[in-house]
Amino acid sequence: MITAKASRKSSRLKEIRLAEAQTKSELARRAGLSVSAITDAENGTRNTAEVTKHKILNALNENPRKKRQYRLEDIFP
Repeated sequence: MITAKASRKSSRLKEIRLAEAQTKSELARRAGLSVSAITDAENGTRNTAEVTKHKILNALNENPRKKRQYRLEDIFP
């Protein structure tokens, strides 16, 4: 079950997104989120809800060019 608990901790999202050669726009489109939601998750400027984290995780893992399979803890420690 996914809860609405949010987190402001620093993420590794930008590092992983760049390693996977994805733009913010590509990741946002795949995740069904806005580019500003991706920016906020990367910068930790706003709380990132668990449901948003899971959308990002799924989008990264569904990318056909992905270099590896990610876990939530890899992106949002």
